[in-house]
Amino acid sequence: MQLYLREINKNDQGELLQMVNEIKNDTIEDKFEGFRDIQYLNEENFNDFLIEREHNKNMKLYRPDLVNQTTFILVDDSNHIYGGTNLRHELNDNLLNFGGHIGYLIRPSERRKGYGTLILSLVLKECQKRGITKVLVTCREGNIGSAKVIEKNQGIYENSKKKVEDNKIYRRYWIELH
Repeated sequence: MQLYLREINKNDQGELLQMVNEIKNDTIEDKFEGFRDIQYLNEENFNDFLIEREHNKNMKLYRPDLVNQTTFILVDDSNHIYGGTNLRHELNDNLLNFGGHIGYLIRPSERRKGYGTLILSLVLKECQKRGITKVLVTCREGNIGSAKVIEKNQGIYENSKKKVEDNKIYRRYWIELH
């Protein structure tokens, strides 16, 4: 079975909404961490969601204080969605401290199967295509699974920083791409 990254399209509505509902029913603390874009997704706003994904690629045209980003989903040949990821093309002050270049999420039914490691490795290839050679990836202090995923992808821990707004501590890792 081949898994790959691709951007979301109109044919993904049903599968993406299933994933959102699955995440909403999860018991973890910060359910949508890493892929917050989808937490309010529903049938009524799906087309707006797709338009927003396109705008996000050129966000600096609309909001100079934000960064451009591309959203991908991890799918197989049958278009089953395993998770999603946002690739931020650059860093602003907030992302430099807490968000990093990449956010990712694996749906609960597909966790602990290596898909987190895979999605991060695939989005790192997308970073290389865009000329991003030093990549920052962060995770909450208590997110052991995500920390392991980052470390499996050659993430080097730099430090942890506390975010005043949510009183959470974020671990910061750098990945050098060659």
